[in-house]
Amino acid sequence: MELSPLLGKQTLSMFLMLAVGFVTVKCRLLKAEDSTPLSKLAMYVIVPCSLFSAFQMEFSMDKFSGFCLSLAAAVLIQGLFVLGTRLLRKPLKLVPVESASLAYPNALNMVLPLVTATMGAEYVFYTVPFCMVQVILLWSHGKALLSGEPKIEWKKMLLNPNMIAVALGLVFFLTGLRLPGILNTAVTSLGNMIGPLGMLIAGMLLATVDLKEAFSNGRAYGICFLRLIVYPLVSILVLKFSGLMKLHSDASAI
Repeated sequence: MELSPLLGKQTLSMFLMLAVGFVTVKCRLLKAEDSTPLSKLAMYVIVPCSLFSAFQMEFSMDKFSGFCLSLAAAVLIQGLFVLGTRLLRKPLKLVPVESASLAYPNALNMVLPLVTATMGAEYVFYTVPFCMVQVILLWSHGKALLSGEPKIEWKKMLLNPNMIAVALGLVFFLTGLRLPGILNTAVTSLGNMIGPLGMLIAGMLLATVDLKEAFSNGRAYGICFLRLIVYPLVSILVLKFSGLMKLHSDASAI
């Protein structure tokens, strides 16, 4: 429970960043279309730097086993999200956007800065597996879900900047390699921009939305309830009773 106040403060600060992006567009300092190059910057530079920086630490079997535990939990949880959404699709008559919203949480933009602020940068290492699993599924199942095209674009999935950053990070972690001091500072600093930049982009896009229509959409509240309450609650229960919590000394934090 001691993490709750920290988490609340950090979440509030991120919403204030979102408000800044919203206001800049409403005041015509920027246009909503200006978020496109910022989104590309985030995808191709900021997020990969953040993921790679997470691996810049001394190798130990304890950390590596914790990483593997996190990977197993990530596969289990994300699998449950996809399966649960598939089962709910017909009864709730979910459209593709609603299904994608349920199956895929915003792990990259939200989780990395929240974990850094509440638990410390060293725990970002354990969030990488979930990001890995999500990137793979987004470029396969997620793309097919939204576009209606079942074809998997293996090249885009495997050569995605985020996957390349994770692969390089793993090599550095397993071999003990380190970036030179100045270069490491630059990469880490760029990676730390992920939270503010992501929120600014979201705020800029939100400025183009009819808020009255959005808040009067009853189905949106149902989707949010499932995404933010039901799915996390199921995840917690599954992790608690699956036995994974007993496989590592730091399993509860991971």
